[in-house]
Amino acid sequence: MLNNKVKKDKTDKNDGLEKSPKLWRISIGDVNCFTEIFNIVLTSKRLGLLIGAFFILALLLGIMLVAFTPVKSLLPGFIRSDQRNSYEELLLKYDSLSTEAAIQNDYLENIVAIFSDSVATNVPSLKRDTLGALTVDSIIPASEAERKFVKQYEQREKYNLSVLSPIAAEGMTFYVPVVGARVESVGGDTGKGIVLITPSSAQVSSIYRGTVIAESYVVDHGITVVIQHPQDFISIYSGLSALFVTKGDKVNAGTRIGIMSASHNRLSFELWHSGTSLNPQEYIAF
Repeated sequence: MLNNKVKKDKTDKNDGLEKSPKLWRISIGDVNCFTEIFNIVLTSKRLGLLIGAFFILALLLGIMLVAFTPVKSLLPGFIRSDQRNSYEELLLKYDSLSTEAAIQNDYLENIVAIFSDSVATNVPSLKRDTLGALTVDSIIPASEAERKFVKQYEQREKYNLSVLSPIAAEGMTFYVPVVGARVESVGGDTGKGIVLITPSSAQVSSIYRGTVIAESYVVDHGITVVIQHPQDFISIYSGLSALFVTKGDKVNAGTRIGIMSASHNRLSFELWHSGTSLNPQEYIAF
């Protein structure tokens, strides 16, 4: 009977140990001094409640930060329409200024190459249309600010073409590239300049003094010569059968630069100023 009582007491003690809750201790202390600064003992339930309260508090702080501070203006969907229009306009101006800066940089590199006698045989940057270089923003739809900016840009391009180029040409007398030639069409194969019908085996002359900066030959189109003139003018002659000058040569107004063939008498002539294509008929008396 005593043995049964001892077993029962042991069983009651074991049951009491099994039913004891699991405790968690959080302690903060100074390791160097072996002193305890903060100590707390929590059950699993209270620890879970404490962690949940912490996350809820962090969530509430985040909501208050977005709702009552300027941070929300940086989040998608919270930007005001006037700010969006302002950002779009600044983006368009930046794109156009970047394009203009690239064109001017190409032009300066071309001038440096002329004086250093290291001109490349290809000068595509001289034939770029500043207005045509603008690209359409495919990410956002066209806004009123974008349409207004493009219209202002077009007006500026027209001003450059109709006013600045004639002013730059003042005091410059351009010669006809071929004596006795007549204008067949405006635009030609490249959509720029004009096409001249020349006499058989006619000689082609430089319209003004300058430097030959490029020469090339294309099958079925003949020889092309590019000449850099003062005041940012460039003349391009395409369709020659023979060439009298080479890259780097200095020429004067009226200098013979090449000759047309007896069978091919169509000369494509282009006149450019600061990267803008001009109508040669407005500057040369054909």
